[in-house]
Amino acid sequence: MKNEKIYSESKRKIIKAASLAAAGTFFPYINSARSQSLTPINMAIQWVPRGEYSTYYMARERGYYKEHGLDVNFKHMLGNALAFQALSAGNADIVHADILQMLMLMGRSPEPQMRSLAVVGDKLNISLFYLKGKGINKPSDLVGRTIVDSPGSTALQMFQIFANANGFDHTKTNWKNASGNAKVALMLQGEADAVAIGLPAKPSIEAKLSPGQELGYFTFGDHGVNIYGDGLITTEKNWHDKSDILKAFVKATMKGCQDAFADPKVGAASMVKYYPEMDKILSVKELDLIRDVAIGKYQKEHGIGFHDPMKFKATQEAVINFLGQPISKPYTEFFTNAALG
Repeated sequence: MKNEKIYSESKRKIIKAASLAAAGTFFPYINSARSQSLTPINMAIQWVPRGEYSTYYMARERGYYKEHGLDVNFKHMLGNALAFQALSAGNADIVHADILQMLMLMGRSPEPQMRSLAVVGDKLNISLFYLKGKGINKPSDLVGRTIVDSPGSTALQMFQIFANANGFDHTKTNWKNASGNAKVALMLQGEADAVAIGLPAKPSIEAKLSPGQELGYFTFGDHGVNIYGDGLITTEKNWHDKSDILKAFVKATMKGCQDAFADPKVGAASMVKYYPEMDKILSVKELDLIRDVAIGKYQKEHGIGFHDPMKFKATQEAVINFLGQPISKPYTEFFTNAALG
């Protein structure tokens, strides 16, 4: 109970800090001193500080951004929508955000046009977590069960692809809504059989388990939902006007990714030093999980960040066919591999 209180208080402080960021507040202890010889870059990150985002802090800690003439500042947002708002308003030069939601936005509001410069989520990491020992051993065991999710999530629509790939009828499950900070508790309390949430939440969910409980999960990207997750996204105007600067940013970031993935303890520490409220052990686990999310078949063949055109096409088709959002422009307009050098 004591450890749970400490964890909850730490999480509260992190979310409070991210709330300030979402409101446009830059953290003084994150800003490095502006140098006349360095080009400032503002990056918005889709969610509160946690281990999966350590790759950016690693790149800065090791001086990779400075080597490319960049002074990078990070803002943590409270969701993809706020990250994209910051990008559209010119308050961020580049964002770490969901490619699916970028494509949804491009279908609804095609201006300013956005483009992914690098894949940081080759695998869709939406996952269904459940407690073992309750008859769920394979995806089709979710038939007749209740899954809890938060409003605005794309998990329900992506569940259709998941169900089709695993041979069962997606309409045979029940879905209920709960706020993002309450849905895990509903699953743990037995008010739902599974909870839909991103894979990096696994360590924090495990920290909440009672003695004797064991967590199971199905990650969509491992079970037939072969589409992209997150990307490094900018506007078409930024890409046109600042291509050399953004190429330098992506190159330095990919080097930070390699280092952080090679040594998750050091990678996580590069971020925790700025957010001492973060749980060090959980941060390492979160970073370790995101390594397998970021690096898939095509990244192994072509380098971290690489977009496979056919997989990007499938991602756009999922938005059109399963999320019901028409997109007028071809999929090739929304990504490029040119930023990878």
